[in-house]
Amino acid sequence: MFEIADADEDGFGELVLTTLHREAMPLIRYRTGDIGRITTEKCPCGSVLPRIEHLRGRKNNCAVFHGRKLFLSDIADAVLGDDNAVDFSCTVKGGELKIEVFAMGGEEIDKDGVLARLGADAEIETCTFTEFPHGYDLKKRLEII
Repeated sequence: MFEIADADEDGFGELVLTTLHREAMPLIRYRTGDIGRITTEKCPCGSVLPRIEHLRGRKNNCAVFHGRKLFLSDIADAVLGDDNAVDFSCTVKGGELKIEVFAMGGEEIDKDGVLARLGADAEIETCTFTEFPHGYDLKKRLEII
């Protein structure tokens, strides 16, 4: 059974899990650390059971800017909404967000478009390369310094 703890005005909160059929080691209101929303609308497959509608990210991959929670998935949606962006990294230092956007072969990034989709102020730098370096790490992190 799933429920949402500490939901905000949009219904997003921490996903909490309770197992009903595990006798030896049940999970009771286990906090997963995932931020999501549950819907009770009928599924396109025909099911009427509540389901997880959208996962925004992890509770620890969130930073607050000017009273607004900004998740790593929000940054990814804004940056990768640019067709020329292939990857990014982001850092929060002293309350300021810095995003490094990677593009292949000298393609231009629409910085104003990224900022408009993001809905927050950020410093954006563009880096280009012709191929991914050997051992390149594709795992995303929101580094807070």
